[in-house]
Amino acid sequence: MPNAHLRRSPLAQLGLGALATETRGPGHDVALRSVPFQTAINLRGPAADERFARAVEELVGTSLPPACRALPGKGDLRLLWLGPDEWLAVAPPDQAHLIGVMESAFDVLERGLSGQHVAINDVSDNYTTIEVSGPRSIDLLSKGCPLDLHPLAFPNGGCAQSLVAKAEVILDRDDTPTELRFRLMVRPSFAEYLWAWLSDAAQEYGLSVLTSA
Repeated sequence: MPNAHLRRSPLAQLGLGALATETRGPGHDVALRSVPFQTAINLRGPAADERFARAVEELVGTSLPPACRALPGKGDLRLLWLGPDEWLAVAPPDQAHLIGVMESAFDVLERGLSGQHVAINDVSDNYTTIEVSGPRSIDLLSKGCPLDLHPLAFPNGGCAQSLVAKAEVILDRDDTPTELRFRLMVRPSFAEYLWAWLSDAAQEYGLSVLTSA
């Protein structure tokens, strides 16, 4: 297992700490935040099988989300729908112990679901996250995303795999009580490009860089 203290954010070279503030500045309608090193666990299995659905619910603290939705689970964990038989459990770095817990549970589950495809994979290093928040977040993302992000079409709790400025992302809308907020999970090799595109496209709205999570 890699040493946590040696991990380096894909955006580390941008020196964002020198620009960062705790809150969005006056007159700034968009904020960007780097959220590196999240725990991400890919789950595959038959949603129609009650044993599988029940086991996942016991593990993560929520039922399997319906199409294009994300649901909150235990602690700060979120379970994102990626496809008819695929989900992504996302949690902060301090919940990496979930990987071992889920692997053990899925070993038992896989033996019980003879003939069914059940799998769990740690994909934490496959993604880094850029958080976009503020009242003009939808305007910003709509410049580069083909999805209809209007709240009637993509409400709080919506998630989808799509493109933003031609970069493949998992888009997860997770509003706070006072702010629009989207999380963009992107491959590390595209992170710097996507951050640069978002920063440039947000200039007309006023942009704040928030302290990394």
